[in-house]
Amino acid sequence: MAANYIKDVLSKQVPIKIDASIANAIIKYVRVYETYGTNINAFASPYMGLTSCVFRTQDRDGFFELFDMDNAKLSKFMSEHINNNRETVFGISSKSLVDRFLGDIKKKLFNPVSSLTLGISNTEMKQVIKEIPTIDDNFVVASDPFNVFVIWVTYNILNSKLDNKLKYQAAQSTLLLLHYKFFTSLVNYRFKYPANEQAMITTYESISNKFDIKVLGTWKRVMEKGADDAIDPNGIHGKTWDNFDNDLKIIYIITDIQSRLRSKINLFYEAYIQVKTEGDLIGSYDTVGTDTEGQKQIMANEHGIDIAVSSVYQDCMSVSRIVDLKAMKLAVALFSAIRLDQLKQFIIAFSEECVKLAKLGADDKVAKDKETDNELLIGGHILIQTIIQQSYRYCRNNDIDIDTPSKFIKGVKDVYTSSRINEPGIIKVRNSVMYYVSTLQSSTRESTVTALKSAFIIYIVLLSLKYIH
Repeated sequence: MAANYIKDVLSKQVPIKIDASIANAIIKYVRVYETYGTNINAFASPYMGLTSCVFRTQDRDGFFELFDMDNAKLSKFMSEHINNNRETVFGISSKSLVDRFLGDIKKKLFNPVSSLTLGISNTEMKQVIKEIPTIDDNFVVASDPFNVFVIWVTYNILNSKLDNKLKYQAAQSTLLLLHYKFFTSLVNYRFKYPANEQAMITTYESISNKFDIKVLGTWKRVMEKGADDAIDPNGIHGKTWDNFDNDLKIIYIITDIQSRLRSKINLFYEAYIQVKTEGDLIGSYDTVGTDTEGQKQIMANEHGIDIAVSSVYQDCMSVSRIVDLKAMKLAVALFSAIRLDQLKQFIIAFSEECVKLAKLGADDKVAKDKETDNELLIGGHILIQTIIQQSYRYCRNNDIDIDTPSKFIKGVKDVYTSSRINEPGIIKVRNSVMYYVSTLQSSTRESTVTALKSAFIIYIVLLSLKYIH
């Protein structure tokens, strides 16, 4: 039989009576919290780390204190002092709403005899939780007094006699506040300093609809959907809300909400770090030109491309010169299926092969694939030349921005990894590099082979950036 301590202990120690006045107070409180400082700018945004958002101790305590009020007096106060048609609440500007919200209520309602009839604090809730053997205080999220209290309040709302609309709004607002608490903690942990704005914007533009933030457009909507999903009667927690008689499932509501939101944040954060890393590495090529506004640009023309081809090929004649760790790290960062050491070993092997062919006078050697009859670029010079020329020309001819390094490299990656590109020159490069990958390294894993092929092409293009003026 499932353990059922949480409901028994909380029913005795933390009795909550939910009516329209407290439900409306919860909804208002969450709205007020959203307007504090720059919170709403952070929540109503598709980005992270650009705008500050906080969940303070007083935000936590303020929610507990909502339940310190006599409901009848609270209802009367709200009807007298809240005007939904005004931009202010309680006549206070949005910036100071949270700080003064409960203070104003207490000032008008406080009566030591009758007001604090249902009150409990975060500290008291912590003591209550210690009486529940199924809540392990070693698990910080699951045993947090505020988190447990929010779930208890939500259960009481969902099982109250409120009309369905108000019941839903109050339950959603309560869990939305929990999402805000988790969101601010998770984001602030990852962004101890402000994010790079351009990298953040580029990240959002580059991600697919597999990301909830891309589909929903703001983190507020993502969290609202999270709250909706959590209270969905047909969802995974539906029966738990109905019965509240299985402690493991009750605790799971808390951890599930936090882990789902953490996963969404982590996916976006990882995408941001990749974009920022690419930008930082590309930006480190200080030989790239600069435009009139100080932005780094690739000033590519045919003469510059010829110089780049000659220079990269000469570098290829020496293992010490062909190995550029910055460029390698960037190329590897674009693909999850290969490691830095794999690309490095392949590049060294390619360099050694180029030297051998050059001694034989075969640096522009072209051959036919015996199985497919495709033309293969075997010579090191002709392969490097074709990689660089085809990459620049294809991107330029297809309106891919070759003047901005990060956009140019992304365009090169897309060109050589897309199965829809049927440009003969691009296909010839792919086939030729694949020949070398199959010949010079031992892995037969398809994802590794494919990634190594694309990473090598991008690496050669990156080397060319040092010589394009």
